[in-house]
Amino acid sequence: MANFLIGCLNKSAPGKYYLIACKQLDKVNHVTMVRFINDTFMNFFLPEIVPTNKILLMVSNAASYMVKAGQQLLKVLYPNLVHVTCLAHGLNRVVEEIRNSFPTVNSLISNVKKIFLKSPLRIQIYKEKLPINTHLSPEPIITRWLTWLNAACFYAEHSLPIKELIILSFEETNIGAISKCKSILENRSLHNELCFIKLLL
Repeated sequence: MANFLIGCLNKSAPGKYYLIACKQLDKVNHVTMVRFINDTFMNFFLPEIVPTNKILLMVSNAASYMVKAGQQLLKVLYPNLVHVTCLAHGLNRVVEEIRNSFPTVNSLISNVKKIFLKSPLRIQIYKEKLPINTHLSPEPIITRWLTWLNAACFYAEHSLPIKELIILSFEETNIGAISKCKSILENRSLHNELCFIKLLL
């Protein structure tokens, strides 16, 4: 789904932005994005011509097709255009790299999530055995930024009671996540990796 917002740059105050187009694209690449942007401008400014010299700034995510569209192709159509990528997307890419650099921690987080998913009995045991103020671990969702880091920090703070809970209280079942978690929790490097991730924040 491609969304197009337009607004005015204002020196003295933040400008207002308006959503002027949404389109489901069959194919997403730099060519289809340039076509979508250009067609949207033409439809927006009808019956006038697009004031190409007044189109100054484009902010997008850091996907390679958007970078190519913004820096190479649209620059030809709109000579004063400056293309920048969203800082939040850049920070999210950093978090993705951190997640990819720590596969043991990532495996722990995803398997613990599976253990408690749709299991009220295990959640009840968790609440009974862990200290009173210990909440369930945050559920990391890839599309929600920073949830993975929050989960990693939670495990850094509560790794010992969670290790005792999973190893001593949960029987291995057919889901396999419990046995995987037990194996991961016995890994000596896990605690160091969790502490390192926590130090990053």
